[in-house]
Amino acid sequence: GTTAQATPTPNWGFTATSGNTVTPGSGTTNGSGAISFKVAGLSTGQSAAVTVTEENRAVYTLVQQSLKNAVCRDDLGNSVLVTNAGGLGFTANATGGRIVTCTVYNQAPNPQVKLKVIKNWVIDGQNYSNDDPARPFGSAQLSLSGTTNPVFGGEYTYNVDDVVTIGETVTGLP
Repeated sequence: GTTAQATPTPNWGFTATSGNTVTPGSGTTNGSGAISFKVAGLSTGQSAAVTVTEENRAVYTLVQQSLKNAVCRDDLGNSVLVTNAGGLGFTANATGGRIVTCTVYNQAPNPQVKLKVIKNWVIDGQNYSNDDPARPFGSAQLSLSGTTNPVFGGEYTYNVDDVVTIGETVTGLP
């Protein structure tokens, strides 16, 4: 989906390193998807670079924001400069007396679904399947967006967010 549809995820691992002591050095996000690191030895206004790296979850993909692995802001709402650190990390400055909040987005694998369209006919109150040779008249051809020559009863794979147009062309009616 989009970052607006993102949901906070607990138990996601992160590590933090700096020239100063960082406590804890690693941990996992809580129920609200947050984890806190404290950088020691900073007086008010003094800064230190901190590199934060998330765990590698092979089936997830880090989603960059403005070509950055994270977006950071201080508690006054000011943007904090971010530099990418490898494929899963970023470096930002911690500032004494300020809280810096960084947001990282990951996308789950794109789940897929199977679609099967069954055609049934009701002729004079009698039910017939589309391939029933006893059906007295009529034929139908299925159309599915993104598929060439689909047939009723066939299975077709789509991504969860795909919009699929289903149609039919009916001929041979009295």
